[in-house]
Amino acid sequence: LYRGGAIHLEGTENVTITDGLFRRLDGNAIMLGGYNRHSTIARSEFTWLGEGAIATWGDTEGYDGTGGAQPRFCRVESNVMSNLGLYEKQSSAWGQNKACQNTIRNNVMFHLPRAAINFNDGLGGGNLVE
Repeated sequence: LYRGGAIHLEGTENVTITDGLFRRLDGNAIMLGGYNRHSTIARSEFTWLGEGAIATWGDTEGYDGTGGAQPRFCRVESNVMSNLGLYEKQSSAWGQNKACQNTIRNNVMFHLPRAAINFNDGLGGGNLVE
């Protein structure tokens, strides 16, 4: 997974991205990296992307995530994600790596090379998918 995107949020709190159109990008559309709290990505369209729509990648000390430098309490809702992974076949609509306590709700995901929602490592738990 490339730790970057057209929008890369790291060290942020309470960022909201709504009504966006992410089309024909070679990589990820949005990356939530390191410390990130209470971000919302809603009512946006992600299509014809080289990699994934939204990905997370937090920081840990080995397997220890108690330092808190991971995306947490983020909401991804009411988005449409299609035709992803044109170049990277291991990409997903929501790729969660070293993150926890996030909500993925009311999204439409189709025409993907892999799982629509990928919880890579299970760090911390507390996620909600509806």
